[in-house]
Order: sequence, then C-alpha cells, then structure tokens
Amino acid sequence: MGLKYKLVKNISFQGNSERNLVLRQQFAIEMLKLLDSKKRVLNLDESTINSLTFFRRKWKEHGTTNSIPHKQVAPSNSLIAAIDTEGDIYLSFTQVHTDTITMKLYLAALAKQLDADRPECKKDTVLLLDGARYHKSDEIQSWFQSQGIQVIYTGPHSYDAAPAELFFAQLKTG
Repeated sequence: MGLKYKLVKNISFQGNSERNLVLRQQFAIEMLKLLDSKKRVLNLDESTINSLTFFRRKWKEHGTTNSIPHKQVAPSNSLIAAIDTEGDIYLSFTQVHTDTITMKLYLAALAKQLDADRPECKKDTVLLLDGARYHKSDEIQSWFQSQGIQVIYTGPHSYDAAPAELFFAQLKTG
C-alpha cells in the first residue's frame, strides 16, 4: 500500500504584502538601533499549552484516518515567557486565557522582579511585544506610560525576530 496525499490549493499569504515588508524593515532598523545603543531588549510573548503532544499532521496509508489522537489538557493552560538579550528568562504559567487583565498582572510582577534585579532597568530595558490586542490595549498603554516602560512592537509576521517564539517552538517540538 502506498501513501496517499491530496493536493491543496495555494492560499495567498498576506504576510509578505508590501505594507508588511515595509513594517518589518522599519522594525528591523529600530531593533538594530536599540542593540547598537546597548539596550537590553526583553521579548515577551504567550502561548497556549492545551495538549500533551503537538503533532498535528502525518502521512497516512490509503483507507486510514489522518487524525492523530492526543490528550487534551483541560482547562487550557497559558505560558507567558519573557526572554532578554542577556539570556535571562521570566516565566508565568496560568490556567486562564491571556487577556489584558492577565497581561497586566504578569507585567506588574515582571516589573517588580526587574526592579529588584536591577533598580536602573527602566533606563536601559525595552520591552519587545508582537502587537497582540492585549499588548496594545488602552489600559496596557496607560500602564506602560505610568511605569515609564519603553516598548517596541515587532513588524507583522516577524516570528524569527522574537526569541520567545523560538522558545515556544522548541518547547512544543522537543
């Protein structure tokens, strides 16, 4: 018996639209300036951990199912990770979906820890976020301003520029 596959139509990927390419280029220029000025960049992101395995696809023999059984974790768990240019990692594991409230709680705890580690951290540390809705909410923006936290947002579809994304990829494939 041979393996069977189905040809799938190409879908237009908007990630490389002219607008997104320009935004990624602008982000890269800003990141290079930050790194050249010796700023500490702290990349923060979150991921849902709702499965004990992360295999989603497989080749199949003709007449067999293409689904892969896996054990779901209930309730859904979220991992928030912050990784900086010095190699330090700050993690939070929760049993709630990440939203503005969860993000604000994490950021407050992170800011407290960063202040304890290095009281002058707000002068040389920049938070790198991916622009999720709760990263850009009015409430979070106001909080960043009130705390004196510098923030930069990645360009659209800039996964390789975000160490936290690579951390999650390794976690889910390892």
